[in-house]
Formats: sequence, C-alpha cells, structure tokens
Amino acid sequence: MLEAAIPDYEEQRLEALRKLRLWKSADDEGFDRITRLISKFFAAPAVQINLVGDGYVWAKSSHGELPRQIKREESLCAHTILEDDIFCVSDIHADARYSDINQTINGEPVRFYAGVPLKVYGGFNVATICVMDTKPRTLQFDEYEVLWNFAGAVQQQFSLSRLEQDGKFLVSQTSRLNTLLEALADGIVTIDARGRIETVNGAATHIFGYEQGELEGMEFKELMPDLGRGGWEGYLEILLGSEKAFLPDQNYNLQGRRKNGSLFPMELEIREMILDGNLSYIGIIRDITERKAAEDEILQSRQILEVTKENVPAGITVFGKTARLKVINKHVKDLLLLPDELVTLGVKFKEIVIFMFERGDFGKFPPDRVHDEMVKIVTDFKSPRFVHIKEVDRYIEITSRMMPDGGFVSTYLDITSRLKNEEKQEALLRQANEANSAKTNFLSTISHEIRTPLNGVIGVAHMLEETVLDPKQREMLDTILHSGNTLLSIINDVLDMNKIESGSLEIESIYCDLNEIIGSVCAPFEAQAGGKGIELGFTISEEINPHIVSDPTRLRQILMNLLGNAMKFTESGSIHVRATLSNETDARGQLVQIDVCDTGVGIAEDRLSTIFEAFSQADNTINRRFGGTGLGLSIVRKLVEIMGGEISLKSTEGEGTTFTVLMPLQIAPKAEVEEEASRLKGADFEDTTGLKVLVAEDNHINAMITSSFLKTLGHTAEVVENGELAVEAVANRRFDLVLMDIHMPVMDGIEATKKIRLKQSSKILPILGVTAEAFADRHAYMKEIGINDVITKPFTKPQLKKAISKYFTKEPLDLDEASPSEEQVKVPLKRNDSDAPDLGMLEVTQSLPIGSDEKMAEFVEQLGVDMAGPLIEKTPDAVKSELNVMKQGLEDGDMAIVKRAAHTIVGVASSMCAERLVEQASLFENNAGELDDISAVFPIFEKTAEETFHWWSEKSKADG
Repeated sequence: MLEAAIPDYEEQRLEALRKLRLWKSADDEGFDRITRLISKFFAAPAVQINLVGDGYVWAKSSHGELPRQIKREESLCAHTILEDDIFCVSDIHADARYSDINQTINGEPVRFYAGVPLKVYGGFNVATICVMDTKPRTLQFDEYEVLWNFAGAVQQQFSLSRLEQDGKFLVSQTSRLNTLLEALADGIVTIDARGRIETVNGAATHIFGYEQGELEGMEFKELMPDLGRGGWEGYLEILLGSEKAFLPDQNYNLQGRRKNGSLFPMELEIREMILDGNLSYIGIIRDITERKAAEDEILQSRQILEVTKENVPAGITVFGKTARLKVINKHVKDLLLLPDELVTLGVKFKEIVIFMFERGDFGKFPPDRVHDEMVKIVTDFKSPRFVHIKEVDRYIEITSRMMPDGGFVSTYLDITSRLKNEEKQEALLRQANEANSAKTNFLSTISHEIRTPLNGVIGVAHMLEETVLDPKQREMLDTILHSGNTLLSIINDVLDMNKIESGSLEIESIYCDLNEIIGSVCAPFEAQAGGKGIELGFTISEEINPHIVSDPTRLRQILMNLLGNAMKFTESGSIHVRATLSNETDARGQLVQIDVCDTGVGIAEDRLSTIFEAFSQADNTINRRFGGTGLGLSIVRKLVEIMGGEISLKSTEGEGTTFTVLMPLQIAPKAEVEEEASRLKGADFEDTTGLKVLVAEDNHINAMITSSFLKTLGHTAEVVENGELAVEAVANRRFDLVLMDIHMPVMDGIEATKKIRLKQSSKILPILGVTAEAFADRHAYMKEIGINDVITKPFTKPQLKKAISKYFTKEPLDLDEASPSEEQVKVPLKRNDSDAPDLGMLEVTQSLPIGSDEKMAEFVEQLGVDMAGPLIEKTPDAVKSELNVMKQGLEDGDMAIVKRAAHTIVGVASSMCAERLVEQASLFENNAGELDDISAVFPIFEKTAEETFHWWSEKSKADG
C-alpha cells in the first residue's frame, strides 16, 4: 500500500483535533443521523465519519459492520486528509497503490472508497466522511455534489457539538466557581455602579448576620458605617482617585454593621470589573474579630512584659541565636557598671564578657587558664555564675537559660546583702541544730536518770513478789508495784508525746495476730474487773482475717489506753471490746472497727470536743478523783492517725462511753503466716537455759535485779561495772550473751560494743542493749553500731526471757566441751552472714544511706532555696579541707589533729544531712587513738566522702 505522507502542519492539525474534544467521545445522534442518510442516498453498505489522530483513525459515527478504530497507515483516510477534494478509489483491488488493503464489510472485502476531507479551526483537515462498498463503482457528478453537501452538514455538526460542549464546560466551571465561593471563609459581594448589592456568597450573609437573599438590592453603605460622609460615591472617589485598594494594612480600624446593629472589625478590598459593558465592583470582606482580639492580647502582653522587665528588682537580658543583644532592662547597666556602648541592642555577648573578664569581675586566673575560663563562661549555662564588681564591692549572681530558638535569657541579681547575712544564718542553723540536739540529749538523760532507779524499785518489788509474804506485806508490795507502774506510765506518756510532736515516732509493719493482741490486752484487766464486780469481755468477728501486718506494740498501746480509761471510769456494769469488719472499703487493707464500750460515768456533751486534747480531762474533778495526766487519749488519737485510722466517741453522761477506732489493717501474705507458724512450732523457749551471760551494769541494784532474773531463768551471770571491763571480759572469756547497759562510766556501752564488734560479729555473740532511753532513733543507732536488740528499763523477767529467746531456741553451746563445727544451739534471728570484705570499724555504717532526702528537703524548705543552695555548694570544699588535715594527721601520727578534723566533719555533714559520713566520722572521732585502724579504712572513708559530694551536687542542681 502506498504510504500516506505526514503533513508539514501535523502538530497544528492534531491541536485542532484536540480542541474539537470529540476523540473517543460518547455516541452522538446528530452524527449518526448523517451517516444513515448518506448510506441511504448512496445505497452504500458502510459509511463512517472518521477522526484522524496521531497513530490511529477512530470513527466518531459508523454505519455498517466496520471496525471502530484502525491504524492510520492502514486507512485510506490518511490519504484523504492530504487532499482538498474528494478522494475516490473506484476499485481498490485493481489499483496497485492500495490493493493490499484488507478492510471488510460483513466479511466481504472493501472494493470502493470515496472520502471527503473535513476542515475545522484554521482550515486543518482533521476528519473524513468515508463511503465504502464491496463492489467497484464510479462516483457520479450528482453524487459528488451531494457528498460535498453532506460534508458541510458534518462540519456544521462539529461546530454545534463544540458549542454544546463549551456550554456544558461553562456550566461546570460556573458550578465549581459557585461552590468555591460558597466554601470561602471570606465574604464575596458584587456591587453595581450605584453602590447596590447584586450578589453575595454564604460567608458574606453569615458575617453580617442576614438570611440568604436578604442582602441583594441593599445599599452597600448600610453595611459599612465607616464609609462616612459621601457614602458609596465618596468612597469610590477616594478609592479610585488614589488608585489604591482599601487594603487591610491601610484600614485596620474599618468596621462593619451586622443585622442586629452590632459593629465588628473587618478588612475590605474592592476591585472594578466590566460585565457586559457595564461597570460594577467586587468586594472581598473578612471578619477579623478574633485576629484583632489576639493582636490586642499580644499587644497587652508586650506592654505587661515591658513594664515587668523594667520594674523587676533584677537585671534582664535576652541574646538571640547569634549571641547579639535583643532585650535589656535599665538595671543591667547599673548592676554591672557597663559603659553605654555595651548596653546597646545588637552588641555581641562576647564583647560584654571580655570587658568584665578584663576588669576582673569573674576573678583572677593563671594566664594559661584565661582562654578556657572565658570559653566556659560563654558556652556553659548550666550553673549560675557569680561576679564581684570590686569598684563598688557588689556581688552579682548571673543565671542563664537557653531558649527554643537557640538564644538565651539571663538574670542578674544583687546578692551582696544575702552573702553578708549568710554567716549569721549559718550561725543560727548551728544554734538550732545544737538546741535540737540538746533537747534530745536532755530527754534521753532524764529518761535514763528516772528509769534507772525506777527499774531498781520495780525489779526488787518483783523479786519480793516471789518470796513468802504476810497479807500486810503483800498489800504494801502491791502499792509499790502500782505506784511504780503508774510513774512508768506517766514517763512513757510524756516521752511518747514528745516523739509524736517531733515527728520521730516510728511505726513498724510486721506480722502480728489481732486475736492475740486483743486477748493479751484484756487479760491483765480481768483481775481488776473481778475485784470491782465489773463484767469484762471481748468478741472478734469471724469475718476479720486476724493475720495482719501492722505495729503490734502501738495497737496494744491504743487498746491498753482505751481499756484502762474504761476500767478507771467504770464503777459497775460492764466493759466490752468488740472488733468487726467495717462496711466501708479501704485500698490499704481490711477496714477493722474496734469499739470499747463501758457503762461508766460518761462525758458531758460540752467536753466531747476537747477530750482528745493534751492534758485535757472531762472536768477538773477528774484528776482529783481518778488521777492521770490527761495525755492518754491525746496520744491514742495521734497514734491512730499516724497509723492511717480514725477515732471517734459517743457518750452520755451517767450512762457510759463508746470509743470507736476505724483502722486499715493489711492482711499478712500467706507465706509470712506459714513462716510465723513454723517458727512458733519449732521454738522451744522453755528449754532455753544454762546460758553464760555477761552483765555490764554500773548500777548495783539493777545489776542485782538482772542477775536474779537470769538465775531464776536458769542462766549464770557475770557482772562488770563499765564498758572497758566488758571488752576485757569478752576478750578473755567465752560468753553466750552480753547484756550491755548503755550509760556507764569509764567507757559507755556504745563504745564497748564497737570494740567488741571489731573482734566478734553479732552472729557469734549477741549483745542486748539495756537502756532507759525510749527514743526510736537512739535504738536504731544502737542496732547500727552492732547491738542486736534493745531492752528498755524498767523491764520485767518475762520481757527479759522473751528478748533472750529470740536468739536461742535450743540448749546453749558448751564452748569448753564442743567444737564450733558441731550443730549448735545458737540461732541468731536478726543478722545474716555476708561475703563482703572486712571493713573494720566502718562495717556497721555500710547499710546507712549516703544522705537523707527527707531531711534535706526539710532543710531546704526551712532556709529557702536561695540560702540553702550556696550552703550546699560550699560544703564539699569545707569537708575536703578537713580530709586533707586528717590525712596529714594520720601520716604524722597526731591523734589530736585526727580527732579535731573528724569532729569538724561530723558537724558539717550532720547539718547537711549526710548520714553515712556523719557516722563514719563519729567512729573516727571516738576511736582517734586507734590510728592504725583508722588508716586501714581511710580509703573507704574517702570514697564515702566522694559519694556524699556527688549527692550534694545532685541536690544542689535539683534545688536550683
């Protein structure tokens, strides 16, 4: 087949075809009607209106069984579009140029083809009308003319189709535009030349508060009171005469009027437009109420910041991310004595630092350190900087903080007065600590001095109780015991109240049995109740789980006080203790309600509100009639509250009183209950006899009583009068147990225990401290230095027996006859062996924390961060200085220097809540003569100091 040429104007021709927008479009009846008419007129089996594309020919309309699309090089249409006249091939098979064309109609080959080129836009041939037949034929003249007429009709249909598509496109675009206008947040208004509103979008009607359609026809000036005199025409004259739009930045105070008459800030932009030869305007309106409010708020904030910046009693600067000055207040220049050129906006931070560095404000440094220190000042903002303006003797604290943009803000505070008062504050702090220590020591001493002779009185009375007495002697002995116990109760109340008020009362959380506690409290009162003819009883609900974790001592104290009160004020009737499970719930455990009910004298209604106050009783006759200090119920209430419970009472004068304690009691874990049951089952306390006990006691009467108790319990006792003799006795003889009095002459029990522990551990030789001190912190300290447990004077024989039994559950070891490798009877229950290295005299301090977070927080709260911070920062230097002194003293063998340095460290570390450092330094102070022992453990002491310095540093950062 002869290949058709590609026209020189092919690109323009294809562009014209594209604009026709008919390629592969939907079927169109207008074109189909023309192909049917042509087929009928020419009696031709196939007629097509073909569009000739880049690589294919596609039939927009086709009549007859022909393919809709064929390749361009296989179609005679490619030749037709090259002609300006009808292109006709009478017999395709007879024409060698086109004989290889294989198009068919209903299976028969096409023999005849007549094609008319169709022109559009600029005269480009983009399509053809093709008449085809399966028989050869000749195109007659009249057929030729008709075919041209049909071509004109098709070209006319092309134009109509384009107009129709343009119309649809215009409608579509108009719809899209309207949708877009309605979606805009800005109001759009069209206005005619007279200033009347023609159209508005939904946003405009919403902005002005009108309904749809209400704004059309209104004068625009009704919505714009700010158009002022001259109205719309005057506004246009100003607007168009200046050749400027009414832009937001020029008219930020423009206001609109809503339908309800309210005014609002707005922006307006007007533009001219010509529609159908008529002048009109389009206005774009924006409600800026929220933005104006935000701008006003920002402006107000800036004004507040500006006023604050200039009136705070400190200097303030802000440097940007390029370290140039952006903000400065008036105080900076005066505080730092800076020249004018260094307080100008834009000055570099480095220039200010260099000026102050050269003036010596940051101190003097060796030449080789100047550069490094300057770099550190410029780049390190973690910690405050301190400068000294020597010219006016002024100290300035500079604190800087980074900002998100990379810049930083700095404050400059004059701390001259604060530093001058610091020494006074340190002195006051020392005085307060000394006063607190003196108070504790005084109460400790008083407790010891009263309890020690009282121990003798009650102890001898108990010894007499076991002898044969006549009725008169028995009566007098009962009086002695009653008076002694009363005095002991008063002492306990006073000391308990002091511990509660000072916050030093400690609450245990150990396994105990509620049934046993209530039963043991009621048992001692049974005889007294029987003597008075009072019915005494207790009931415990089966709903309560009696296996609990709590403080059994304090629970007993609470119930003992309440039951004692009931017994004291009940002359007849009954007293009943009832424990039930409360209907309320508590996350801490089962909520147990304990009621102590009596039929005693009752309490007047006007005294109910004060009954729990210290030194308070129902009326002034109570003390004369029944005795007592009035502390018992106050202590009970405080104990209940400390343990997380509540206490209340109901009383009717003359009828009786009911005290109700509501206490959350945690249920003991099953494993702990089983362990306790196993321990009790395996322990044979009655067989604990034959122990060799060393009694260190300087009071002859107390020594006699203790020895007597031990003898009746089946043990042997050796008595020494001071700690020095106790240390010597332990070193030379074997003992199963030591009863160590704490307060003794020559060497006290604390010092003696420390020396013993250097040789023998608490597992080999249990030491029970015996003291009249009733302070929990003192007891804890005694245990820390190596005492296994503490017995408080005065004690009874059962109490002594129970204390000993905790450490011995079988027959004692006869050290003279058995070797230590045999199964022995001594079973210490408190301490465990460890693989830790021998730390000498410091072993007992390793379990202590480096510092007390709680005490440090209280210290900072009392002094304030501004004052506490510098004190904490200075402390390490003071301790380091004393460490160097102590180290030198050890090297020189100077005991006095070592002792003095240790004493100083104790004072400093104690003030700064460093618990382990305090105890280790105290050991050095008390053992200053043992220089070799101290030297051996001095590296451990230094390590403790380093850990303490780190702890102080962390606290300083946290507080800063």
